[in-house]
Amino acid sequence: MSIEAAAGILPGEHLHALRARLRGDLLLPGDDGWDDARRAWQLTVDQNPTAVAIPADVDDVAVVVTAARRFGLRVAPQSTGHAAGALRSLDDTILLRTSRLRDVDIDPAVGTARVGSGAVWGDVAAAAAMHDLAAVAGMAPSVGVVAGGLMWPLDRAADVVHAWHAWIGAVPDTVTSLVRVLRFPPLPDLPEAMRGQRFVAVEAAVHADAEEVAALLAPLRALAPTVDSIRPMPPAELATVHGDPPQPSPAFGESVLLAELSEAAVAGFLDAALAPASGALLSVELRHLGGALATDVPGDALAFAVGVVPVPEAAPEVAAAAKAFARALDPHAAPRAMKNFTERPGEPERIYGSDLARLRTIVAAWDPEQVIAAGHPVLD
Repeated sequence: MSIEAAAGILPGEHLHALRARLRGDLLLPGDDGWDDARRAWQLTVDQNPTAVAIPADVDDVAVVVTAARRFGLRVAPQSTGHAAGALRSLDDTILLRTSRLRDVDIDPAVGTARVGSGAVWGDVAAAAAMHDLAAVAGMAPSVGVVAGGLMWPLDRAADVVHAWHAWIGAVPDTVTSLVRVLRFPPLPDLPEAMRGQRFVAVEAAVHADAEEVAALLAPLRALAPTVDSIRPMPPAELATVHGDPPQPSPAFGESVLLAELSEAAVAGFLDAALAPASGALLSVELRHLGGALATDVPGDALAFAVGVVPVPEAAPEVAAAAKAFARALDPHAAPRAMKNFTERPGEPERIYGSDLARLRTIVAAWDPEQVIAAGHPVLD
């Protein structure tokens, strides 16, 4: 029986029987913990699945998927709940939270990691560090990672952004950086020096020794930043540099992959970031994707705007500001989109590019009924 024909026929007793077969948990609407279990990382996304399964191991995963297929339900795998907005409706869907599947196995001889589907970057970084290895950032015993941020008052934005643009053209591939405009709300839980203030900032991670780092950063430090937090740090600390919230939060974001980081594109970014409408946004940033990323990413830079939605009534203004920022950069946009920064369902051709045909072949062969519900589905 097809999913469409069987949708909605699963009686409650079957769900209770499924719960009894699991080592982990199965929560239904009304159960204690239901709202926590279905919560997305992006709190403006309201997930309403038929049930939430929290498997204890891979055997539980197999049981859930088999049961869902038998009874005409879909399964939406999800770990932290990031990018939940890219999912379509969760009607007749079991949300499969993999948060307990966090095993990390490091093979130091070949430099590989095998991780559970619920593992987060911090888990991998900590495990790799035990072998003098680093996840993603890379590391050698003789050098460390130097990372942090430089900040100036917002009225220095034009000077800083153009200086950063010139600077990234001369630095080696061992440098990763971005420039951003920050407008902190006047919230009491923020440090007094940040509360209600506006800045332009450069964040960077540099894989080099101290002498080389000092030389590389000299052109930016010559602009006399009011805050300089760049310091040596272990790779496991890199996740703290950008200051993303450690807990789910309500926000709205838009991104644009730029085909080329030209002077015109940088000027367009500045105009959009400093436009009056962008005052509703917490952060507007430009991430350089050149260097070692150039062979894997179909664009030269990523522009991203995000605003906090403290109350539902603020959502229209924040969403309008983020969308206006993205529209302003459309003339410089690449034909592709960055999947990790596309928070609502996108066109598969823009998300996957030349990989789409191969992905469609795989899905058609292994999941023709589309039991697995994924963000940005490759089949209609």
